[in-house]
Amino acid sequence: MSGLRLDGIVSAFEDGTRIGPVSMTVPEGRMVALLGPSGCGKTTSLRVVAGLAPVHLGRVTFRGQDMTNAPAARRSVGMVFQNAGLFPHMTVAENISFGLRMGKRPRQEIRDKLDWITEKTNLSGLEHRLPAQLSGGQKQRVALARSLVLDPDILLLDEPLSGLDANLRERMAGFIRDLQQDLAITTLFVTHDQEEALMLADEVAVMAAGRVLQQGTPQAVYSRPACLEVATFMGGTNFLSVTGCRDGAFETEIGRIAGPVSTSAAGGVSHLMIRPENIGIEPAGEAPGNAKDGGGAALNVWPAKIISVRYHGGLETILLEVAGRQLVARQKAGQLPAASAAVRIVLSPDHICPLNDEIPGEKV
Repeated sequence: MSGLRLDGIVSAFEDGTRIGPVSMTVPEGRMVALLGPSGCGKTTSLRVVAGLAPVHLGRVTFRGQDMTNAPAARRSVGMVFQNAGLFPHMTVAENISFGLRMGKRPRQEIRDKLDWITEKTNLSGLEHRLPAQLSGGQKQRVALARSLVLDPDILLLDEPLSGLDANLRERMAGFIRDLQQDLAITTLFVTHDQEEALMLADEVAVMAAGRVLQQGTPQAVYSRPACLEVATFMGGTNFLSVTGCRDGAFETEIGRIAGPVSTSAAGGVSHLMIRPENIGIEPAGEAPGNAKDGGGAALNVWPAKIISVRYHGGLETILLEVAGRQLVARQKAGQLPAASAAVRIVLSPDHICPLNDEIPGEKV
């Protein structure tokens, strides 16, 4: 199904600053994370879908139907805000059923829907509590239930996990993911946390400076970012400047590096990205040669010096010096040679990601 589409949307922040054009899709029944730094236009794009922000150019459609100029009250959209926004003087049951009561639904329907959604959101037994008596996670579940009880076609989530501590955030993320899949509701959620986006979403749309730079599966956006800005925001750590491409390999500040066969001869590449988990560390042994002098360029092997090792819950983060540059590697704990031992790094061509500085997408 076509789902939700934003096609070339130009809108504005509350101060009048324009954003866009924004183009992205949310396949029906799927969850897409709109990921980006503060002030890039994520929440404004969410408000456009809800009918709460102006549309100067472009179209918003759902299931092929144009909803660009439809008033908010006529859109089947549920929105959950960052602060939950519960009525402090109402009980859980009253908060959840507020929209149904305002819509003058029959009492039996309200009771039936309340029983259904409190069970779905694990709120059974808390119906008579006030918001002040709830934990942060419980408040967010009430906010979700209040939106979902109205049977919206689209669910919008604005930083729903940002106010929770780390352990609660992980549990709440799993709860939201399971609930969304159970209900198969088309969901767009805003976050600035790349781990949250990768953990929750079917697809990730990375946004910066009022435009969507790349949309794809979490795996694709993480491993093959479309440009340097996306790679940096997605937590890229090791970037090497490229000065040219010769004989199927990139010339970099540490020497010649063979990249993926499909891209190693491409022009316009300004940097190579190597994820820390993709740097292999081996005992030095009989090193095949230093890539700086061309002896081992095709093999992507370099002698290296271990500067420091930090332990992170089953993983080790290793700071290395390679041909005068520092690189960060990550691997399972206990696999590292002794700190004083000579080592070498091995870079698989398939894990080298070529990047350029040009930001893809439309321009205003």
